Amino acid sequence: MQCPYCGSNHTIKKGRVKRKRRSFQCYKCNKCGAFFTEKRMQNKSYDPKVIVHAITAYNKGCTLQKASKKVNKKFHVKTYPQLISSWLKEFRKITPYQRTRKEKGPCPIQEFKKRFQHKQAYEFKCHELKLEKYASNYFYGLRSFLQGIPHT
Repeated sequence: MQCPYCGSNHTIKKGRVKRKRRSFQCYKCNKCGAFFTEKRMQNKSYDPKVIVHAITAYNKGCTLQKASKKVNKKFHVKTYPQLISSWLKEFRKITPYQRTRKEKGPCPIQEFKKRFQHKQAYEFKCHELKLEKYASNYFYGLRSFLQGIPHT
Protein backbone atom coordinates (compact mmCIF):
# COMPACT_ATOMS: atom_id res chain seq x y z
CA MET A 1 0.00 0.00 0.00
CA GLN A 2 1.37 3.39 -0.97
CA CYS A 3 1.10 6.38 1.39
CA PRO A 4 -1.25 9.02 -0.10
CA TYR A 5 0.64 11.81 1.69
CA CYS A 6 4.30 11.18 0.84
CA GLY A 7 4.07 8.40 -1.76
CA SER A 8 6.28 6.02 0.22
CA ASN A 9 5.83 2.26 -0.05
CA HIS A 10 7.13 1.74 3.51
CA THR A 11 3.76 1.16 5.14
CA ILE A 12 2.54 -1.36 7.69
CA LYS A 13 -0.91 -2.60 8.65
CA LYS A 14 -2.10 -0.96 11.84
CA GLY A 15 -5.49 -2.43 12.83
CA ARG A 16 -8.94 -1.89 11.41
CA VAL A 17 -11.50 0.89 11.72
CA LYS A 18 -15.26 0.36 11.49
CA ARG A 19 -17.39 2.97 9.73
CA LYS A 20 -21.12 2.49 9.33
CA ARG A 21 -21.61 -0.95 7.76
CA ARG A 22 -18.02 -1.65 6.71
CA SER A 23 -14.62 -2.04 8.27
CA PHE A 24 -11.40 -0.85 6.65
CA GLN A 25 -7.78 -1.85 7.02
CA CYS A 26 -5.70 0.96 8.59
CA TYR A 27 -2.12 1.59 7.54
CA LYS A 28 0.75 3.61 9.02
CA CYS A 29 3.49 5.14 6.90
CA ASN A 30 6.93 4.51 8.43
CA LYS A 31 8.42 7.45 6.55
CA CYS A 32 6.03 10.32 7.45
CA GLY A 33 4.11 8.68 10.32
CA ALA A 34 0.68 9.30 8.76
CA PHE A 35 -2.28 6.95 9.29
CA PHE A 36 -4.64 6.23 6.42
CA THR A 37 -7.13 3.65 5.10
CA GLU A 38 -7.64 2.11 1.69
CA LYS A 39 -9.72 4.23 -0.69
CA ARG A 40 -11.71 1.60 -2.58
CA MET A 41 -15.34 2.68 -2.92
CA GLN A 42 -14.73 5.28 -0.26
CA ASN A 43 -18.13 6.99 -0.35
CA LYS A 44 -20.15 3.77 -0.12
CA SER A 45 -21.54 2.65 3.20
CA TYR A 46 -22.46 -0.81 1.86
CA ASP A 47 -19.90 -3.51 1.20
CA PRO A 48 -19.03 -3.93 -2.51
CA LYS A 49 -20.28 -7.55 -2.33
CA VAL A 50 -23.75 -6.27 -1.40
CA ILE A 51 -23.77 -3.84 -4.32
CA VAL A 52 -22.58 -6.47 -6.82
CA HIS A 53 -25.13 -9.04 -5.64
CA ALA A 54 -27.95 -6.50 -5.85
CA ILE A 55 -27.05 -5.48 -9.41
CA THR A 56 -26.60 -9.13 -10.41
CA ALA A 57 -29.97 -10.14 -8.95
CA TYR A 58 -31.68 -7.34 -10.90
CA ASN A 59 -29.89 -8.31 -14.12
CA LYS A 60 -30.93 -11.94 -13.64
CA GLY A 61 -34.55 -10.89 -13.99
CA CYS A 62 -35.61 -9.95 -10.45
CA THR A 63 -37.59 -6.80 -9.85
CA LEU A 64 -35.98 -4.12 -7.70
CA GLN A 65 -38.12 -5.27 -4.76
CA LYS A 66 -37.11 -8.92 -5.13
CA ALA A 67 -33.44 -8.01 -5.59
CA SER A 68 -33.60 -5.93 -2.42
CA LYS A 69 -35.19 -8.79 -0.46
CA LYS A 70 -32.61 -11.30 -1.71
CA VAL A 71 -29.69 -9.08 -0.73
CA ASN A 72 -31.21 -8.24 2.65
CA LYS A 73 -31.70 -11.91 3.43
CA LYS A 74 -28.25 -13.01 2.26
CA PHE A 75 -26.15 -10.25 3.85
CA HIS A 76 -28.40 -9.23 6.79
CA VAL A 77 -28.48 -5.59 5.69
CA LYS A 78 -31.26 -3.11 5.01
CA THR A 79 -31.50 -2.06 1.36
CA TYR A 80 -34.50 -0.74 -0.53
CA PRO A 81 -35.49 -0.63 -4.22
CA GLN A 82 -34.56 3.03 -4.76
CA LEU A 83 -31.05 2.37 -3.47
CA ILE A 84 -30.56 -0.50 -5.91
CA SER A 85 -31.90 1.72 -8.68
CA SER A 86 -29.31 4.38 -7.83
CA TRP A 87 -26.55 1.73 -7.90
CA LEU A 88 -27.76 0.60 -11.32
CA LYS A 89 -27.55 4.17 -12.61
CA GLU A 90 -24.15 4.78 -11.04
CA PHE A 91 -22.54 1.59 -12.35
CA ARG A 92 -24.28 1.36 -15.74
CA LYS A 93 -20.99 1.85 -17.62
CA ILE A 94 -19.50 -1.30 -16.12
CA THR A 95 -22.69 -3.40 -16.19
CA PRO A 96 -23.48 -3.72 -19.91
CA TYR A 97 -26.20 -6.34 -19.46
CA GLN A 98 -28.60 -3.56 -18.44
CA ARG A 99 -28.69 -2.40 -22.06
CA THR A 100 -29.64 -5.91 -23.18
CA ARG A 101 -32.33 -6.11 -20.52
CA LYS A 102 -33.83 -2.84 -21.78
CA GLU A 103 -33.88 -4.16 -25.36
CA LYS A 104 -35.43 -7.53 -24.55
CA GLY A 105 -37.50 -6.53 -21.53
CA PRO A 106 -37.25 -7.78 -17.96
CA CYS A 107 -37.26 -11.49 -18.74
CA PRO A 108 -35.58 -13.95 -16.41
CA ILE A 109 -32.14 -15.11 -17.39
CA GLN A 110 -32.23 -18.44 -19.13
CA GLU A 111 -29.07 -20.38 -18.48
CA PHE A 112 -28.32 -23.90 -19.46
CA LYS A 113 -26.09 -25.89 -17.13
CA LYS A 114 -24.10 -29.08 -17.27
CA ARG A 115 -22.16 -30.59 -14.38
CA PHE A 116 -18.96 -32.42 -15.32
CA GLN A 117 -17.02 -34.82 -13.13
CA HIS A 118 -13.35 -34.61 -13.97
CA LYS A 119 -10.79 -34.80 -11.17
CA GLN A 120 -13.07 -32.27 -9.52
CA ALA A 121 -16.64 -31.16 -10.13
CA TYR A 122 -17.07 -28.46 -12.78
CA GLU A 123 -20.32 -26.72 -13.64
CA PHE A 124 -20.64 -25.28 -17.13
CA LYS A 125 -23.17 -22.45 -17.55
CA CYS A 126 -24.10 -20.54 -20.66
CA HIS A 127 -26.43 -17.57 -20.85
CA GLU A 128 -29.02 -17.91 -23.64
CA LEU A 129 -29.75 -14.21 -24.17
CA LYS A 130 -26.08 -13.22 -24.32
CA LEU A 131 -25.30 -16.12 -26.62
CA GLU A 132 -28.13 -15.05 -28.94
CA LYS A 133 -26.98 -11.43 -28.96
CA TYR A 134 -23.20 -11.79 -29.16
CA ALA A 135 -22.69 -15.07 -31.03
CA SER A 136 -24.01 -13.80 -34.34
CA ASN A 137 -24.19 -15.68 -37.64
CA TYR A 138 -20.42 -15.37 -38.04
CA PHE A 139 -19.94 -17.46 -34.86
CA TYR A 140 -22.74 -19.91 -35.61
CA GLY A 141 -20.45 -22.92 -35.18
CA LEU A 142 -19.38 -21.77 -31.73
CA ARG A 143 -22.95 -20.98 -30.80
CA SER A 144 -24.26 -24.42 -31.81
CA PHE A 145 -21.34 -26.09 -30.02
CA LEU A 146 -22.06 -24.26 -26.76
CA GLN A 147 -25.79 -24.95 -27.01
CA GLY A 148 -25.08 -28.66 -27.56
CA ILE A 149 -22.90 -29.14 -24.47
CA PRO A 150 -25.70 -29.95 -22.01
CA HIS A 151 -27.12 -32.61 -24.35
CA THR A 152 -23.96 -34.34 -25.60
